[in-house]
Amino acid sequence: MIRSALIVTILLCGCIPGPPGHDGSPGEMGLQGANGPPGPAGAPGPTGPTEVSVNGGVSRISTNAVFCGASAPTLGILPVVYIPGVGTVSGTRSGKLMCEQACSSPAAHMCSGDEYLRSAQLNLLTSLSGTYWLATGSASPYGSAAVRDCIGWTFASGSEYGMVVRMTSGTGFRAIMGFDSCSYSHSILCCL
Repeated sequence: MIRSALIVTILLCGCIPGPPGHDGSPGEMGLQGANGPPGPAGAPGPTGPTEVSVNGGVSRISTNAVFCGASAPTLGILPVVYIPGVGTVSGTRSGKLMCEQACSSPAAHMCSGDEYLRSAQLNLLTSLSGTYWLATGSASPYGSAAVRDCIGWTFASGSEYGMVVRMTSGTGFRAIMGFDSCSYSHSILCCL
């Protein structure tokens, strides 16, 4: 009796499994899931130039800078000029203005000794030849004269001296620091 009930059930419901059908085509792609948590922070990059701003942003200067250009040649006495928002300036500030113009940046300035060395080590000076003024901010005696940035870049006499760097390419490029009379005309090495 159980056997005939099973046969009747199979016949009535059509429950005998047939051969498997073919796979259907894939459905549409689902929505993107939520983003996972951020990964760990990478190692810090090298420290590059930063900028200091004073007078409400009127005067700016970069630090940790490298060579960006050179001014027109000038004697050790730099021109007296008027800067809007600053006033009439001369000497070191006038040299900074010349570098701002040479490098098209209000943060450019006369290169210091460490900036010249950094630029030389990065091979940034090889396009130059000749002698360039550097700002050192220090003084040292030289016979009866003194090497002291041409008295803050306000003096053009042969009795005062300023720091320079001489670029040569005789047996390979060389940049050599030295000093020269303030009565000579050199371009200013500018950094940004």
